[in-house]
Amino acid sequence: MGCAPLICSCAAAPQRGVREQVELQPWAAGQASFTAEVERFIAFITTPQVQCSQWLFPGSSMGGRVPVTPWALCADGWGPPVSTMQPCVSYSFSMDQKDASYVERMLQAGCEVHQFDPSQKRESASGRLRGHRAWLDWRTPRRGSRNRPANAVPRKLSAIMDMLGHTEVHFLNADLESAEWRLLESWAMDGTLNRIWQLLLTVHLHWAGFEVAGSDAEVVRFWYSVLHRLRASGFRLLHSAGGAGRTVLRRPLPGARSAYSLTWVRKRGPG
Repeated sequence: MGCAPLICSCAAAPQRGVREQVELQPWAAGQASFTAEVERFIAFITTPQVQCSQWLFPGSSMGGRVPVTPWALCADGWGPPVSTMQPCVSYSFSMDQKDASYVERMLQAGCEVHQFDPSQKRESASGRLRGHRAWLDWRTPRRGSRNRPANAVPRKLSAIMDMLGHTEVHFLNADLESAEWRLLESWAMDGTLNRIWQLLLTVHLHWAGFEVAGSDAEVVRFWYSVLHRLRASGFRLLHSAGGAGRTVLRRPLPGARSAYSLTWVRKRGPG
C-alpha cells in the first residue's frame, strides 16, 4: 500500500517506537454517547475564546471587525507591513494550490513564506516565496530514507523547521487531508507547538482520520482531547469558519459541518 503524498500513512508500516499520546478527556456525558461528544466538540470549535483588533483575511485589506470569511488571522503586534526588526515567517501545508489566498495574503503582509505542496513538480524560489515538495509525518523517518532525495523524505515539522533554520513560525496554515489529528497530537507531545504563534488548521470530520480508530463516540472524544491539549499548550480559538458538507463520521448532522477552518493564537501572557 502506498503513501498519500502530503503525509505518510501506510497502515502496514512497522512501529517506530512507542508514540506518546494525549490524555483522553472524560466523557462529555459520563459515558460513551456520540450525541454528547459531538455537541461538546462542535461547541468547542465554534466558540472563539480571544479577540483581535486588527484582522488579516483574504484580500489586500485589514479590518477591525470579525470577518465572515473562509479564514482569518490576527495582525495585532505584527504589522503589516512587518518591519525588519520583527521578521515574520509563514508556513503553508496544502495540496494542489488550495492555499493560494493564504500565501498571497502572507506575502502582502511582508512575511517570508514557505509553501509545502508535494504536488509541485519541483522546488521553487521567487522573492520571499519558497516552494517545497516536502511533506509531513508524525513519526521519525525510517532507516534507509537517507538514500531518498531530501525533499522526498516525510519529515516531522520540527525537523523541517530546523532544516530551514527557523526557531519559530509566526503563522502556520495546515490543511492536512485528515492527518491533522495525529500530527497535531505529535506537535503537542514533542513541544513543537511552543514554536508556533498562530495556527490556521483545517479539520476534516467526515471520517476518523489516519491511524484514528474506535467507535464514533471514541473518535470524537479523541478529537476533543487533542484540541483540549492544544488549549493546554497556551492556544486559544480566535476564529472559526464552517466548510462544505453536513456529516460527521458519515452521519448526517444538520447543525454541524464536515470541515472547519480554525484559527488558534498562542497566548503571550497570563490569562
